[in-house]
Amino acid sequence: VQETPLLVALGSGNYSTAAMILQAGADPWLQNYNRESAFYMACYCGAIEVVNRVLQSKSCSLASVKAASGDGLSGLDAARARGHTDVVQVIQEYLHDKRK
Repeated sequence: VQETPLLVALGSGNYSTAAMILQAGADPWLQNYNRESAFYMACYCGAIEVVNRVLQSKSCSLASVKAASGDGLSGLDAARARGHTDVVQVIQEYLHDKRK
């Protein structure tokens, strides 16, 4: 898959546009040539609004949240490495709630 409009919006820092694209029904799990999904990119960039939307979507699952990108990191790993503590917190809460 080439870069989707959602991935382009995230990559260019247009997080509100990315949130609107998600709201319009874009698939946050499609991956680009580096095996990076929009969820991964949102975590990497610290786009908390987008991360929250994806975690609340019907398409979200434990497996997809834990999935690694081409660099071997999950979205949680990427957020942690880049110091996005708010993103780390919401993902950890999601994972905790799903394990109950």
